[in-house]
Amino acid sequence: MDIKGIISGVNPYLNSKAAGAEGREGDDQTTKTGAQQAVAAGDKVTISDTAKLQALATREASQTPDIRKDKVEEAKQKIASGQYKPDSRKIAEGIVKSDLGLVVGKGS
Repeated sequence: MDIKGIISGVNPYLNSKAAGAEGREGDDQTTKTGAQQAVAAGDKVTISDTAKLQALATREASQTPDIRKDKVEEAKQKIASGQYKPDSRKIAEGIVKSDLGLVVGKGS
């Protein structure tokens, strides 16, 4: 199959190190010309609302601390004062549910 004239001025192999482009001069000019032609042809990029929301969520999550110091301090105070009374039954149920989730998840 031979396709001609669809994208002129763009050669993906010009800047490829695997193709031996190291040391060749003038390759960057050809690539820039192709990029300029694409812009002149009216190509544009749009970002969906979902992608914008995902970027915002990622940015907010990266700025949120991993450890909630207020909760840690509260737990330390309860332990020190003797107010912390862990429910061993709830802890055991959580461990079993977690393990069952791992076992069930392996088959999927």
